Amino acid sequence: MRIADVGFWGHIAGGELALEQVKLAFAGGIFNGSGSVKNAPGGGHVVARADLAGIDVAQLSRSAGAPSGQIVGRLDGALSLDMTGATLKSALGAGRGHAVLALTQARIARAVLEKISTDLRSFFRKREGTVPVSCLLGIVDLKNGIGTIWPLKLRTPDATLVGYGRVNFPPRASI
Repeated sequence: MRIADVGFWGHIAGGELALEQVKLAFAGGIFNGSGSVKNAPGGGHVVARADLAGIDVAQLSRSAGAPSGQIVGRLDGALSLDMTGATLKSALGAGRGHAVLALTQARIARAVLEKISTDLRSFFRKREGTVPVSCLLGIVDLKNGIGTIWPLKLRTPDATLVGYGRVNFPPRASI
């Protein structure tokens, strides 16, 4: 993966490590973030914020080893975390945060659309081509280590898929 135009500004002083800005260009877009870790009763207090703008999903999926051309478009998003703990596991277990992801100017392979919609026809035929995505939006709310996904929505002329769920973020192994 090629990362360009990296810049960061921060300081370390009096029990605090802060990055006021971390900015880098990758996958045709920009990542911009900030965060800090301060000493606090019960461990470290972590506050982090990040934004993604204009990330090319095709480039991102290729760099992750996924098949090319299945999903294309521009990814934008934002993340906010606030957590305190002696370990990453305990901090995630008591933390709060939010994340929003949106895909614009997008197309998705018909075969992928049928697979994620559990369309039984997908087992008996292979669809070719792509369909435009008019909306792909995902929102995750993190509270006490549980990420609630509400909703994850994908809308195309062929289908509208809506998903909900929960993800338990504290890892099982000690960190």
